[in-house]
Amino acid sequence: MKYVIILFSLCIISLSACSDNEETSKYGEEFVIRLDETVTFSDGNSMKVTEIRDEFCCCLCLCVWEGQLVIEVETTNASGEIENKSFGSAPNQLGRDIFDDYVVSSINYLYDNEPDSLPLCEGEFDPNKVELIMVISKK
Repeated sequence: MKYVIILFSLCIISLSACSDNEETSKYGEEFVIRLDETVTFSDGNSMKVTEIRDEFCCCLCLCVWEGQLVIEVETTNASGEIENKSFGSAPNQLGRDIFDDYVVSSINYLYDNEPDSLPLCEGEFDPNKVELIMVISKK
């Protein structure tokens, strides 16, 4: 009996570890998502972050615009239809359609646990260090 309990406990632990890559969220509420993670909404729509690119002004360059973080996502609506979409972290990117009747209303990010900070000249950009803090709201 002791071995059955241990085996059952290990199964529960492994199942909860597998579900860490998928989060459930509500529209209009802030959620955190990383590269290769998926967030699912109560109506069955879901979004997976497939790519994060640093398109900010390069180190030691003189730029007219600071640039932005570009996010590529794969959306799946409740009917199972898949679309690939791209948007950025710049303020002019807010209000972009993500699902029917829903838009990206807020995007912030942490890089290596620092708010709105990307690596400067010290090293290469690592998209795995980015945490996106987003809100998706009804139009």
